[in-house]
Amino acid sequence: MAEKVLFDVEITNQHRSDAAEKALLSFAQDSGELDHDGALGELSEQNITDLLVDLAHYCDRQGLSLQRCLAKAERHYREEANKLGKQFSHKTS
Repeated sequence: MAEKVLFDVEITNQHRSDAAEKALLSFAQDSGELDHDGALGELSEQNITDLLVDLAHYCDRQGLSLQRCLAKAERHYREEANKLGKQFSHKTS
């Protein structure tokens, strides 16, 4: 079955980023990983890593493929970023 991708032209990448930040902040609050002022700050990368690990566990439990989800995410991101995005360059640091 072909993947159907729907894009809402009213939703900007800034809106997408803001929604991700809200989700990450909620995750960080639940895990207790916030800066002293209650913000993500320096802990953003650690929280993203922890969330990805937890998503891997969730995929195991649900019989889903995290790799397939990430591949779809990469395709969507490339479309949304219109070649201006910096992610999924396949370079690691």
